[in-house]
Amino acid sequence: MPRLMLYPLVALFSAVWSSAFIAGKIGTALLDPYSLLAWRFGLTALALSPLVLARGRAGQTGDIRAGLVLGLLYNALYLGLTFTALVSVSATLVILIVSCAPFATALFAAAAGQERLDVGKLLGVAAGFGGVAVIALGQPMTRVTALGVGCACLGMLAFSLGTVLYRGRAVAGDAVGINFWQSVAGCAAMIPLCLVFGRPGAAATPELAAAVAYLALVVGVGGMGLWFLLIRVSGAATASAYHLLNPIFGLFFSHLLLGAAITARDVAGVGLICLGLAVATRRAAQPARQ
Repeated sequence: MPRLMLYPLVALFSAVWSSAFIAGKIGTALLDPYSLLAWRFGLTALALSPLVLARGRAGQTGDIRAGLVLGLLYNALYLGLTFTALVSVSATLVILIVSCAPFATALFAAAAGQERLDVGKLLGVAAGFGGVAVIALGQPMTRVTALGVGCACLGMLAFSLGTVLYRGRAVAGDAVGINFWQSVAGCAAMIPLCLVFGRPGAAATPELAAAVAYLALVVGVGGMGLWFLLIRVSGAATASAYHLLNPIFGLFFSHLLLGAAITARDVAGVGLICLGLAVATRRAAQPARQ
């Protein structure tokens, strides 16, 4: 894919993906994370069902199998754990932890024999991670729990593993069908947690409805569709490196919607992230090896 087409897609994806945690922070202040995610996954599946039926993909065994696996890794584990972390950790810190996914994804992809770890890619990811660390060290650590940080880290690892599995086993499948089935699986996984840990008496508000709709439609349908496209075009490790952009949009949205301050340290970290991303993805415009 030409860089002039790739760069806007990467920026749009990162903006949508980062905004999910801001919407999640707003939503988890009004509803428990498990009920919030159950609504999100259920509405995403409902929105995708006409497309899946029209394309005749509802019964494709490969899509179902891949969707169920990704539903466990992406939806139940990655989002379940990171949204649990949002209860006791700031949205900015969760975004920063998730932005470390390129390291784990690169190692998983190399172990699976999908991609080669060259020095340039490692240096780029390391520089990007350095920028993430610079920003993270400047974040206030109030109301941060070890459980919350641990959940965010485990969620990041589940996301990295799911990225490699999608690239290795489901790249020939239908992205819409896989997204539908992973949403169904995620909703089914959240329902028991809702029954045990949920707050069924939580009042519905316009803010909560807006957060759920945004997560389900903009992030669940649009953001996930962009993510699958970037994996196919760039490969698992390179696509994961795009998450290094997330702190930039995360800081912007946190400032705009949550009132978080932006400091000179943050600006320096952003510059280091951009440098690392440019190095790590210098071959991203070339077709990924199938």
